[in-house]
Amino acid sequence: MFFYASKILGYFTTPLSWILILALLIAFIKKFRNNRKYFFLLVFMIFFFGNQFFGNIVYHWWEIKPIEKKEIPKNTKIAIVLSGFSYYDFNLKRIHFNQSCDRIFQTLQLYKQGYVNKILISGGSGSIKRPEEIESVFVKEYLVSIGINANDILIESNSKNTYENAKFTKDVLIKNGYSLNDTYLLVTSGYHMRRSIKCFEKQGIKTFAFAADGRSGESKIYPDELLVPKSGVYQMWDNIIHEWIGFISYWITGKI
Repeated sequence: MFFYASKILGYFTTPLSWILILALLIAFIKKFRNNRKYFFLLVFMIFFFGNQFFGNIVYHWWEIKPIEKKEIPKNTKIAIVLSGFSYYDFNLKRIHFNQSCDRIFQTLQLYKQGYVNKILISGGSGSIKRPEEIESVFVKEYLVSIGINANDILIESNSKNTYENAKFTKDVLIKNGYSLNDTYLLVTSGYHMRRSIKCFEKQGIKTFAFAADGRSGESKIYPDELLVPKSGVYQMWDNIIHEWIGFISYWITGKI
């Protein structure tokens, strides 16, 4: 139920949805059309939520920053990488990676360089329409196809959200004989790390944050960053508002 509610709520928690709703109100309802303050509010929203300068400031404050590899605890054996970075094309029969794919690529480098000797991919199907699209399964198939030893890849394939990532990963670790007192490297996007690390801590899994997929750039005082709205910034706000709502709802429901 929580999974489906979050999907529905997601449509109404994005700045572009707010902008569209306000624009429709101004266009079709006389009360809004005849009051100039709503027009100025619409212009402000378009400017603010598309502004790279302000977007970078907010992301810089919220994101967990990347660390150097030398900071990784020496006894770390497993990297737990959270899904949400790929999808499977059933027509072409191949995996595609999205903007968050830095999660798995950073993990692969850690594995190849010996910082970890196992990769645990946590993620089931995040799709309502395609419950058979289990991300961890397809990612494992891809990794094996490029030469990663199948015995070094564990998967958790039942989770639909971050809370379940932690809950079901705990089950996988215990089933495979690993101790929760060991330290596990948690790999996910920097903007997603605060909620993720809290979920794993709540499950009693000792984790060390290795943030990937950094989105916060330097806030430059350039005319194009200050004055020209950019489409990519709206997506940045979608991500971070989703995280704020998720963090608060998890806290209220005792998941973190």
